Amino acid sequence: VNKAVDQTRGWVLVFPSGEIAPGFFHSACGGKTENAYEIWNSEIDPKISRYIVSVNCNKCYDSPNFFWRRKLKIKDVEKLLIKEDDPISERISSIFSKSPEYTSSGRIRKIFFYNGFYIGYNQIRELLRLPSNFFSFEIEGDFILFFGKGFGHGVGMCQWGAKKLAEEGKSWKEILLFYFPLLKLKKIY
Repeated sequence: VNKAVDQTRGWVLVFPSGEIAPGFFHSACGGKTENAYEIWNSEIDPKISRYIVSVNCNKCYDSPNFFWRRKLKIKDVEKLLIKEDDPISERISSIFSKSPEYTSSGRIRKIFFYNGFYIGYNQIRELLRLPSNFFSFEIEGDFILFFGKGFGHGVGMCQWGAKKLAEEGKSWKEILLFYFPLLKLKKIY
């Protein structure tokens, strides 16, 4: 650990303009990282949207969450997502039968309800306590089955993928530039 700290001391990721860039990371991408703009839209600096992009990883398959499954009772999901006093709320089975909106990497961006109302990326993960938004689902009787990949938001460096790249002999610089291909490394002290 001390060797790694010494080797990387003073190094930062920078945008082409030279400004320091954030080093987003997550546990496991499920095979492909996500574009920052797909997850955070207008909530982030335009430079982040432009330069922190999706890459094919396929290195995190050792993660316990590379593939995951969850089985939730429809009535429990309804309690989380629908207000009891809302007379026009749709049943979950009809909500989940609509086509969700996907990001370019295949993660669910929005699940639509009635009248244009939707729940977005972060709400889906938080409310349903799912490892990621990289999932598909189906209704089976009184249950919703979720079949997913990865753990976390998927933006930036995949920790399980970085571990595998290091085991394959890649340097820390090669690993960072693999996950942040439009950024540069710069020593600032």
